[in-house]
Amino acid sequence: FAVSAALAIGVGVVVPGQMSRGLNHLKDGATSIGSGNLRHRIYLKSKDELADLAKAFNEMTGRLSAAHDLLTRVNEQEKKKSEELEKALDQLRKAQDQLVVQQKLASLGSLTAGIAHEIKNPLNFVTNFAEVSVSLVNELRESTDQQSAQMDPKELGNIRGILNDLQQNVAKIQEHGKRADGIVRNMLMHSRGHAGDHQPTNLNSLLAEYVKLAYHGMRAQNQDFNVTIQEHYDTTLEPISVVAHDLGRVFLNITNNACYAAYEKKKKLGNGFSPTIWVRTKNLGSSAEIRIRDNG
Repeated sequence: FAVSAALAIGVGVVVPGQMSRGLNHLKDGATSIGSGNLRHRIYLKSKDELADLAKAFNEMTGRLSAAHDLLTRVNEQEKKKSEELEKALDQLRKAQDQLVVQQKLASLGSLTAGIAHEIKNPLNFVTNFAEVSVSLVNELRESTDQQSAQMDPKELGNIRGILNDLQQNVAKIQEHGKRADGIVRNMLMHSRGHAGDHQPTNLNSLLAEYVKLAYHGMRAQNQDFNVTIQEHYDTTLEPISVVAHDLGRVFLNITNNACYAAYEKKKKLGNGFSPTIWVRTKNLGSSAEIRIRDNG
């Protein structure tokens, strides 16, 4: 009886203790899993129902962990696909914007080309008849010189003065006609969009032409616009092989910016400010230096 009582007491003490520890392990595991730790595992050394329950618990958490990892990978893949799609849509929007700009530029180029062609036809007549007029003035002067002995000196002086004035006027028509013809040619090159080839180019003439084009372009937009342009060109500068169309566009853009900045400052400060643009070239021997500066 005493031995049985002792065994009963021992079993009564040991078994509840083991069960309590096992249940505590299960409770801690459930709490850890509930907080998101799917890597938690329960290890019991006993070989009873609690150990089987712990094993089943570990298998369940293993499957949950695998499912969680799979879901995480799927989410990352979907996020990556979404980012790639958003990037593709952004590129598509940019391409559409560029296409719209190109269409507008193409329309503008066609309009510019049409206007330039219409201007070029009468301009050719002006320059051609100016050359003919120069020849006629020279012939008239020669004829006058041949008849000078039979003419009144005072009348002869008046005729020669008129001929000189007429020759100067025709020379100015030729000069500005050629300049206008160059502007029309540049308009046609811009409208066609051809970059052109490298050709020996007089940088002084090219720069002067586009500076005047920028100035008159601003004047055409605003009759009140006015800036002083101080030009200093190095006459020792030899022709340089460049793409005149592309370089001219650079000169035009820079000068436009300079004109705009100087005139905007003039509007802010009033008559006390004199908007000025300085244009300068310099021969550096192996290279050429071009400076465009404004006080805006």
